[in-house]
Amino acid sequence: MADNFNTTVFKMPQNNLFHPLKYILALLALLIIVSVFFGCWYTVNEGTVGVLTRNGKFVATVPPGLGFKLPFIDTVYDIETRNKALQVKTANYSLDTQQYTAELTINYDINQVDVEKLFKQEGLEYAERRLQPLAVNAMKDVAGTYSSQRTIQEREKFGQQVFEAIRDQAGAYRIRVTAVQITNIDFTDSYEQAVENAALKKAEKTKEELELEIKTVQAKTLVVQAEAEASALRAQASGIADSNLTKAIAQAKAITLEGDARAEAAKKLAEAVQATPALADYERAQAAKNWDGKMPQQFVPGSALPMIELGLHK
Repeated sequence: MADNFNTTVFKMPQNNLFHPLKYILALLALLIIVSVFFGCWYTVNEGTVGVLTRNGKFVATVPPGLGFKLPFIDTVYDIETRNKALQVKTANYSLDTQQYTAELTINYDINQVDVEKLFKQEGLEYAERRLQPLAVNAMKDVAGTYSSQRTIQEREKFGQQVFEAIRDQAGAYRIRVTAVQITNIDFTDSYEQAVENAALKKAEKTKEELELEIKTVQAKTLVVQAEAEASALRAQASGIADSNLTKAIAQAKAITLEGDARAEAAKKLAEAVQATPALADYERAQAAKNWDGKMPQQFVPGSALPMIELGLHK
């Protein structure tokens, strides 16, 4: 019986519960292999620089493209070197203590050679960590040197000074600011109402001045028109007077010439009558024939009387 015991092989009973465990272990092994496979390589996009860290410590910067790393302990971060825009809202006081808000759009980028120092000093969120607060402070500093009126009237100059202040301060952190736009400058409602009232008063004054100037021009125009009409009337009257005078002179000359001609004719006739007795007798006969018994009202000097000489013969 002892022999039988020694030759008996002891077998553990098989249990079906161990079969799923093998599948789980196999699945975990597969996941590990896949993780290791995909975790040993990386890609860096164009326009960015990769920062390779090992257990959180900076190792190197890597260029765009495909690269390989140690899985689980190495990490690659992308830092964009292309130009980006940051929106910043600020609350400011002007030189005359007027409060207003403004929105800044800051365009910036970084140089590839500065990525390592920038990452070590400021980290991935360097724009929010450094650029945003210094932009707020620079805006407030420049705003305090401008009155509210100058802020609006000299907006281009104001914006240039803000840009220069932000650019100079950001340069110390190796952030290159390329442009700054100031938008939506918004003063308080009471100040805007006061500005609007002042603008209305100025507009009304300008309107009154313009209306007065128009009336002045119109009055001057009427004066010029009246003077022109008076000059025209004077010229017309002078022309008529000159014309009438010319006519009168011509008529007087004609009458004088006619009178002179008649007198000369009468004189010639009288001389002819005196020189020719027969003609004198003929004239007398004609005068006697045509005489109506009335004495003439006019006499031509040197002419014979239109009447018959009645000689008294003794």
